Amino acid sequence: MAIWGYLAPKCTYCGFDKHQSAMEMHHLGQKDELIPTLVAELSSRRTSYKAEKLLREAKRSIPLCSNCHRMLHAGVIQIPSQGEDTEYSLVELMALLEAIAE
Repeated sequence: MAIWGYLAPKCTYCGFDKHQSAMEMHHLGQKDELIPTLVAELSSRRTSYKAEKLLREAKRSIPLCSNCHRMLHAGVIQIPSQGEDTEYSLVELMALLEAIAE
């Protein structure tokens, strides 16, 4: 949950921020790997390599709540304008994981 909270603190479309279990990442282009798989891998074994792979995929995605993600794929809503690109930090993510492990 902490990793999802870092990657997707709220829905880019509607602003939903009540619980990370409802958050998903929508790829804006080609996806090399699935973000939930990368989150699970990083959760089980914290390495910089796994964290870098996750952050690389996250930068090519936007956080959406599950409802907005499904409506986007159904063509009901359009991808919101991003404005400023989300910046993720490997150092911040690794520090978060270390804090959880303690």
